[in-house]
Amino acid sequence: MDSHNWQSLQEISVQLFGFILSSTMASPTNLFSCSGVYSFDSSFGMDNVLEAPYVPPPQPYPAEPANEAIDQQPSGIGLGGAQVELVQDSLPSCSTPDPFKIQRALYQVPSLTPRIRRVASYRHPLPEGAPKRGKVTAREMGAYLAIELNKVKPTKIITLPQIVFPDSSLPFPVDEDLLEKLTNVWDEENKVLIQPTAYTEDGIQAWFNKIAADIVSAVQCPPSSLTWSAQYCNTVLPDNELERKPDVILVDKTLTAIDWRSVHAVVEVTSRGTLHSDMMRTINNKTYLMFSTQLNRRFVPFLAICSRKIYFFVTDREGQTIADICHLHHGSYYALNLIRVIVALMFGGPETTGFDPTMTTTPEGDISTISSNGQEYKVKSTIAAVRGIVGRSTRVWSALNANKELCIIKDGWIHKGRAMAEEEHLRALDGVTGVPKLVWGETVQIHNPEDSSRQSFCPDSTAWIRHGFSNETKLRLHRRLVLTPVGQDLSSFTSLGELVAALRDVVVGRSISCLYSRYAYSIPQ
Repeated sequence: MDSHNWQSLQEISVQLFGFILSSTMASPTNLFSCSGVYSFDSSFGMDNVLEAPYVPPPQPYPAEPANEAIDQQPSGIGLGGAQVELVQDSLPSCSTPDPFKIQRALYQVPSLTPRIRRVASYRHPLPEGAPKRGKVTAREMGAYLAIELNKVKPTKIITLPQIVFPDSSLPFPVDEDLLEKLTNVWDEENKVLIQPTAYTEDGIQAWFNKIAADIVSAVQCPPSSLTWSAQYCNTVLPDNELERKPDVILVDKTLTAIDWRSVHAVVEVTSRGTLHSDMMRTINNKTYLMFSTQLNRRFVPFLAICSRKIYFFVTDREGQTIADICHLHHGSYYALNLIRVIVALMFGGPETTGFDPTMTTTPEGDISTISSNGQEYKVKSTIAAVRGIVGRSTRVWSALNANKELCIIKDGWIHKGRAMAEEEHLRALDGVTGVPKLVWGETVQIHNPEDSSRQSFCPDSTAWIRHGFSNETKLRLHRRLVLTPVGQDLSSFTSLGELVAALRDVVVGRSISCLYSRYAYSIPQ
C-alpha cells in the first residue's frame, strides 16, 4: 500500500469513526445492535470514565495517626503522590440502569488525583535530547519521579524491621541466643556489633557477607544462595530507559549475567552523614527500576548508609516507610535490627523479601505462571505493564488456563475505595457485546504475618507494612481479574472493514460503560 492510499484510508477511517460516534451517542439504543470483537480497557477502576466534583462525606475522616516523617530537601526530590484521596468506604450496589430516571451523575468514589499525576513517570514529557539519546539521565528521572511522588514524605516507623520481617517469616529465630553465637561480628563485652573495616562499597560487601557466614556457622544451616556484591558499583546495569550503577546489590551467586531483574535488594553508600537530596534521588531511581523490571514485586527493601548511619527503607504502592538502624548503639536490640534485615533478605523466602507468592518466574526474570481461582495460568506474553512507583501499577498478561484456553490476567494495586469498581461493572455488563467477560475477580492473598504457623492467609494490601500508621485515604489493595476473550492490537487490521468494525466496537464498549456509570452510580439530588 503506497503512502497516498494509506493517507486516504486514514482520512476515511477518521470520518467513519466520527460518524459512528455521533450516531451512537445521539441514539443510545443503537449501541446494543452492534456486534464484533471484544476489547478491554487498560485502566484499572472507573476514575477515567467520569470526572465529577468532590462530594464531602457526611462526617470528616479521623486525623492521620501521629508519626514522624523525613524532612525533604528544598529540591523536592523524594517520595510523594496525591496529597489527599478522600473516598467512600464502599461502592453502591450495582443495579440495572433505568433510562427513564436520568439524573446528574456524580461518581461516588471520585479520583482527586490530577490526571497528569495518574500516568507513570516515564510518560511525562522528556527533554528534547532524551529521544535522541534513547535514555534519560538519573537527574532527569529524579525530576519525573518527584512529579509522580509529590508531597508524600517517608513515614518513619521505629519497629519497621520487626513489622516487615516478623518472626513468623524467618527460617530461624533472630534473638539474643543467636547474637551470642556470632563471635566474629558481635562484641560480647561491649554489647555492640563489630564495625566494618570501611564504610565503602567493598567494606559493606565484605561486612554483610561476613555476618551471613557467621550466621550459617551459628545455626548450622545451608549457606544462602544469595550474596552481597559491589562488583557493579562502577558498572551500569542495563535497562531500556535508565542506566544506573548500584553500589552493593544482593544477587544469586550462580548468575553470570546480571541486570535489574536479578537484584533482590540494594545498598547505597555515601560519605555524607545525612539523607541528602542526591541520596533520595538515587533511592527513588533504583526503587523505580526494581519495580519496573520485576513485575512480581509487592514491595522493595532498600538500605542506605550515610557515613556510619544505616537507614532501612521499604517502598510499596502507597509510598515509603523508613527506620533508622542504630547499629552503633550498645545493646542487643540495636544489633538484632540489622541482623534481622540481613537474615530476612538472605535466608527468607521470596514472599518475605517482597515478591508475589502467586507468581513464578523464568531464570531470566519473566513471569512464567500466575495462580488465581485455585488454578495455575501459564503466561504467554506481557501485554502491558505500567512503570512507576506509587499507584495502581496495572500489569496485563495473556495466559492459558488448565484447559489451554487463552484469557487475560489483569493485576494492580487499587485504591481501597475503588477496589471493587471494575469487577462490579463487568458483572453488571455481563453478556453485553463489546464488553469483556469476567471469569474471576479476587484480592490476592498472602501468608498472614501474625500467624507463626504460616497456615492462614490474609488480603494483600499496603496496610500491613505500616501496622497502624497507614493513611486510610491512601490504602491500596492488591486486586486481580481474569477476563476473556483476548483481543488483537488495533494496528493488526487487514482491511478497511476490520478497522471500521474495531472502531465501532470501541465506541460501543466505551459508551455502554459511560452510560452505566451515569445511571447506576447517580446520586439523588
